Amino acid sequence: MTAVEVLATDDTVQRPDAQTLRWGTSQSGTDVVTDLDWDLSQLGMPTPLSRDLVRIAAGAYLLDRSVKRSSTYFSRRLELVVHVDQPEAFLSPAGQRVVDLLAWLTGDAWTLTPVAHNPSASSQAAVVEQRQSIMLLSGGLDSLCGAVIAFDRQQQTLHLGHRDQTGAVVRSQERLANSLTGLASSFTWQRLRLAPRISADHSTRTRSLMFMALATAAATARGSSEVVIPENGFTSLNLPLIPSRGGALSTKSTHPWTFLQVNTLLAELGIAVTARNPHAAQSKGEMLAAAAGVGLDGFSDLITDTLSCSKLDGGLGYEGGSPNVNCGLCIACLVRRGAFLGAGIPDPTEYLLDRVTARGRKKLLNARASDIWAVRSWGEKTPTVDDLIAAAPWPPGTDYDAHLNVVAKGRAELLGALDATI
Repeated sequence: MTAVEVLATDDTVQRPDAQTLRWGTSQSGTDVVTDLDWDLSQLGMPTPLSRDLVRIAAGAYLLDRSVKRSSTYFSRRLELVVHVDQPEAFLSPAGQRVVDLLAWLTGDAWTLTPVAHNPSASSQAAVVEQRQSIMLLSGGLDSLCGAVIAFDRQQQTLHLGHRDQTGAVVRSQERLANSLTGLASSFTWQRLRLAPRISADHSTRTRSLMFMALATAAATARGSSEVVIPENGFTSLNLPLIPSRGGALSTKSTHPWTFLQVNTLLAELGIAVTARNPHAAQSKGEMLAAAAGVGLDGFSDLITDTLSCSKLDGGLGYEGGSPNVNCGLCIACLVRRGAFLGAGIPDPTEYLLDRVTARGRKKLLNARASDIWAVRSWGEKTPTVDDLIAAAPWPPGTDYDAHLNVVAKGRAELLGALDATI
């Protein structure tokens, strides 16, 4: 088992056998690259338990990125030792729920050891305005569509972003935020940077929980009652296309079960915030069509600033390539391309597949052969309710037929995109 202890720079180590990651009490940290201090003062004054939840979720993300997966075994055994203000709150069902959530999201075996933080001088909290809602803005097409669909409620919404070391995502977020601010002066965006100084693994499966925790803390500081995570329902359900893409190999960051567990956790901690996805019944194409229907000036230009690609390897020897564009061939890009077909609108995206040389195109097709094969294989079988039930646990009272309808719509878009691309 690998143990990591996450603590403030002025606190005392409790587990000498663990690797230490010190999080700065000012905006600069020793082992954490961040513009967010240990007290989260840049968010205002979050409630103590929401602040502790961020420390735990962020600690899990830092640990996830700091321990490389074995080339032989997918699952790791990880112990997170984290300093918090109220450790007793996590020596309870809430603490076990955090562990179960992390296992569900990552496929790893987790142990959580909360220890008491040695209080230091508190940072000066930023003065923040009240907001009714916190909405995540990741830089992807869905987050753009969610923001545009709710554009008439900008004055009541804070859009929150997270930055790690991925330069293309950073640029996408900045372009989107700048453009949306130019369209509405009431548009409010805050981006938080947090990543380990040295990364041993590129896994981001824990990022979603950290993102939700950050948004929850921001919500408690601004008097918000909800955190909105805009994601199309097809991607949220994320049925495995082939058996090897199931289980822990398939991202479940916005699955209905994840929302149930997160909201139950918040209730157990007494945090009066609800996380929700208002687009769970829509395919990506339907979500895109709804956003286009708003009639926002320059919407097509905004689309070109979004990133959907799960690979972003365009700088790795593809002649004519770029690391800053969607590849156009990975499954996430094919779902994106299918959205335009489903919405019936032109796709303004410049894809890596379209800009590389003939030799670069051949190399890219070879690199994405497993993705293409998985989509083609899935096209030979019609998903059923049994496939839904086998893929994941579900909240009580789930309407499986409604979810299967979302899968059918998304599947049609995906298969249409493959036919149009290859």
